[in-house]
Order: sequence, then structure tokens, then C-alpha cells
Amino acid sequence: MERLFLFNPENDIALAAGNAVFTPPKNAAILHRAGAMLPWWLGSEGDGVLVPAGDRDDAAAFASSAEERFGRGPEIASSVNGLSVGRFVPWGWSVDALSQFKRAGATFPASDTERMNRLRQLSHRRVSRVVNQSLYDAAIGEFPPLPREVTNARDISDIERVWGSVYVKAPWSSTGRGVMCSDDMPLDELVRRTEGTIRRQGSVMVEKALDKVVDFAMLFRSDAGRVRFAGYSLFFNGRGSSYGGNLLLTDGEIEHRLSAFVSPGLLRNVADTLCQALTGLVAADYSGDFGVDMMVYAEKTGEFRLAPCVELNLRLTMGVVAHSLTERFRGTGYEKLLVGPASAAADNAFWLVPRNGCYFIGLV
Repeated sequence: MERLFLFNPENDIALAAGNAVFTPPKNAAILHRAGAMLPWWLGSEGDGVLVPAGDRDDAAAFASSAEERFGRGPEIASSVNGLSVGRFVPWGWSVDALSQFKRAGATFPASDTERMNRLRQLSHRRVSRVVNQSLYDAAIGEFPPLPREVTNARDISDIERVWGSVYVKAPWSSTGRGVMCSDDMPLDELVRRTEGTIRRQGSVMVEKALDKVVDFAMLFRSDAGRVRFAGYSLFFNGRGSSYGGNLLLTDGEIEHRLSAFVSPGLLRNVADTLCQALTGLVAADYSGDFGVDMMVYAEKTGEFRLAPCVELNLRLTMGVVAHSLTERFRGTGYEKLLVGPASAAADNAFWLVPRNGCYFIGLV
């Protein structure tokens, strides 16, 4: 088996916990099980998808139905025993992800635990400052102020006096949780909550609040010690800053939409600069697809600007899935990839995972 995929969407929470003995929150565990077959769409014949043993029959039936329409895909596995796996591909890497593969029968060298610890540090939100600094140093455009790492919550009031509204972000968090805006609560409450995050995780990142116009991401692939640009992802958020969905658009269509606000030349310069910076930063420890969230925002003058690294997601993302599905589903009438409660799925929606009563992951 060339690759064995694992859908572990709880990985960002596991990174925050930072240890091998980790019990995910109930909702995260339910999403893990409901979405176990999502990586089937990222693989091909000769690959495999790891699913719970109790769900193997439903997963196999789903795969058989999908293969009738789309051709052969990954096989279903609930154990690694007896398999020769070329590469393990979780949704995200952590000590917990390593443990999940081990529980399925896989073995790893001791050095991989140290690599997981390095990847945890590379997933810390302070890395966004390092990435943004590389873009500042390249002098290819005007960008927002660099994020600031804060270890004393009282410093937030001083930063707010200079920047105005700010976002305060936990170093590791999942699907918009751990992100607070000074506009949403009194300053004393923000400071109190920030003190709790600093006690648990050591620091927070503070960013100037921007007048967002468009959310998008650049996708990259790290392979053989080199990072390459892999395309775009155009997404939108649901309530708060939680993920809402992705538009199924080609790279050319996304770049055309973005060109209404920022020049394609700037986007390509950013992509080239990031390839160089990320090669030096992550390529030695991370192999696979990942994304850098970005934003087009409006200045008070009405001018549009680019925020070129809101967040580095050193893992698979829904944007990677959407990018993989766009050509396959062109002309079918499906325009969006959505994740939400199963009850909200329309009758004509296309499920990317077996139907369940908990989470809809699919196309509309």
C-alpha cells in the first residue's frame, strides 16, 4: 500500500494538549468517525483509508458505490497488521496521530516522536510572524503589522491603543476556537480570558483587526525537501471564525476573482517567496499538502490590501479537498464543499462520506 490516510480532525486540539495520552472532546470524536472516509477522495488505487473496525462494512459499501461512478480508489483498512505501508498520511501530525497509527499496528522509529514535537512547534501561531517577516524582508508589497506574541495579558491594552481593534489567538486551537476579538467583549473580560490561555499554553498572538473582504488560502506541497505552490482555496467562514465551506473553483477562476482586489503579479510573488521561506522552515520535518490562510482587506481609504499569512495550517485542509474535487465535479451543478450538521443537508446534496445522523460533509 503506497499511502494510508487517517482523518483525525481533532489534531489541532491534540497539538494544544501536547501529549500522547489524549481524549478528544465528544464533538471532535463524532466528527472523526463520521468523516473517516473523507480522505478517500484524496487517494487513488493502491492507497488505503484507515477506519474504525465497527464502520468497515459501511465504509466498504460507500467506496464500492463511489467506484461505480468515479473508478477505483483507496481500499478500506481497520488495521495495519499484514500491510506494507509506504507512507502514513493523517489529516494532521502530532504525537496523538502517531499513537493512533500505532494502535492500528504500525511501528515508527523513536526519532519520529521528536519530529512530532518539532511539528508541534511549527504549528504554533507564532510561526505566522516568521512567515510574514520573510515576506516583509522580500519587499514585494505593503502588508499589515506583524503579529505580536504576548506573555502578559495586560500588554493587550497597550497594543489596542496603538492598533485599535485586535484579535487575540491561542497558540494552538481548532476551527475558530481560541480566537477572541476586542470588539466582542469588554477589555477586562478579554484580559481575563487571555490570562487563562497564557496559563495553559504559555502565550497568545495578538493581531491588528482588519476589515476583511475575502478569505482564501494558498496551497503548498512539501516533498523531497522542497515546498512547491499547489494552487488556491477560496473559502468562507460560518458563525464566528469557524470554517463554513469552500467554493469549487479552478485556480484560474480564483485568481481572476482575487484580481479584482490585488494584482496577480503580487499573488505570484507571494507564492514564490513563500515557497522559498517554507522550504527552509518546514520541509525537513513535514511532507505532504498544507495551506496558508490569507485575506484581502480594505483600508479606511478604500484601498484593498493583502494579508499574506493569517495562519499556517501545517496539515491537510478542506481547501486541499476542494482543490482535489473541483475538476472531478465540474459540470455537475455542485458549487460548494460544506461541513455542517447532518440535518442541514439538502436532499440533492452529494455526501463525500457515508450518510450519518451527525455531520454532513459534502457538496451542494
